[in-house]
Formats: sequence, structure tokens, C-alpha cells
Amino acid sequence: MDFDTFTEKIKFDFIGKEFEYLNTTIDTLVRNYQQDFQEEDDKYTQAIKELKESGEYDEPLDEEHAPDVTYGQMMEHNLSEPFFELESFSSIIIESLVIKHLAYIEEILINISFMIQKKEKEIIPPNYNVTGAFTDMIKAVNYIKLVTNEEINIKSTGNWKVITHLRTLRHQLAHGKRTFVLKEGIIDDINRELQLIDKGTIILKDYDSSNGLAQYGYEASQQPKNPKNEWNCSICSDITVLKKLNEICTDFIKEVKDIYNAKYHT
Repeated sequence: MDFDTFTEKIKFDFIGKEFEYLNTTIDTLVRNYQQDFQEEDDKYTQAIKELKESGEYDEPLDEEHAPDVTYGQMMEHNLSEPFFELESFSSIIIESLVIKHLAYIEEILINISFMIQKKEKEIIPPNYNVTGAFTDMIKAVNYIKLVTNEEINIKSTGNWKVITHLRTLRHQLAHGKRTFVLKEGIIDDINRELQLIDKGTIILKDYDSSNGLAQYGYEASQQPKNPKNEWNCSICSDITVLKKLNEICTDFIKEVKDIYNAKYHT
């Protein structure tokens, strides 16, 4: 094996290692999140238990202005605030790691396209300088298919469909959108593989102050489908979904590498 071949093999073997590092990061995030959630849940349960044991739970909050609201109900509402914060934190982390995973996939496919150009002794390289936001992944896949006479057709891999939909989602999230619009078919295709998207926008809701709880909270507003069959959406707050995201991306790159190896390393 000459030096160039050895160098290329080392470089190729390293492709996809990023997802192993991300998987370790996800394990740590999930573990810490679940610990924090359990701590808050224990505090909540203990506080409500003490209120009920003391008899304070059923005392009216304000006999004149809010006779139907108990002190315990008010405390349940106030003690729920950390759960809203944890859910918001979880969604932000999921959004960030969706972007990170898809950025790695795009970078890997671009690198493989240049490796294949060299293997095929193709004079014209892939062109990633033309306009079009977040299109490099598609350009790389189309280039690879073209210069290999369709022997390497990444679009035929098992996870390509969900990867392209996640690419669409990445485009939305990378612009800082906490809520976004997607076609129902794309949402269903993604959620069939991993429960990532909530239909309906998470909105801030003012509670009716007539009951003495002039506070606020969050609720999912199930928006009706528009004529284009699109929904207002947001990212779910279940941080464990990141494990499935990582698995899908890891399997996708492994399949791409297997196809490459079948052509060039056998």
C-alpha cells in the first residue's frame, strides 16, 4: 500500500467518528437532564405533600376575590415553573444538535465527493460556490451519482428520505426559528422515524386573572392545516429523541461508506 492510499484509508476510516463523539455528549446531556428533572419532581411532590398534610392546601387563596381557588392550586402552578424551564432548555438543545448532525453529514458528503473525483480522475470538480442556501448536500450526492455512472447512488440508501427532510428542518432551525411551518407529509415522515416535531405552535398563554392566578404558562396551539397542507410546528422537548437522531445519522453514513468501500476497496 503506497503512502497516498494509506493516507486516504486513514482519512476515510475516520469519517463518521464525529457521531461517536456526539453520542457520548448526548448520553451525558440526557443523564444530567433526567437528574435535574427528577430533583425538581421530588421537590414538587414533597412540597405538595406537606401542604396537604398541614391542611393549607385546601384553604381558599382569597375568599373575597378568588373563593374557588385554593392555596394549594396556586402553589402547584408556581412550583411548575422549573418544568417549563427544563422543557425550553431541552428543546433548544435538540434544535442545536439537529443542526450539528446535519452539518456533519453535509461536510462528510462534500469530502467524499472530492475523494471520488480523485478516484475517478474526473477533471471537473464539484462546484459548491454557486448560490443556494443549504444545498451542498444535494450537490454532493448528485455529483457522486454522476461521476460514478450511478454506481454510487446515495439517494437509494435506507435513511436518505428522512435525512433530506431533516436537512429541510435544519434550514429552518439554522435561521433561529423556534416555530416554523412544514408540510404535513414531511412532519409525518420525520416523526415516523423519530418523534421530533410537535404539530402546533408553542405559545405563551395568559391565564384568566379573574380566578386570582394572573400568571402565565405554555400550551400547544393545534393550528388547523392551511390550504397548502402545512402546519405550524415546534421541536419536541423529549431530549431522549437525540439518541434516535444520532442512530439514524450514524447508520446513514455507515451505509454510504459501505457503498464506497464496495466500489473502491474490494
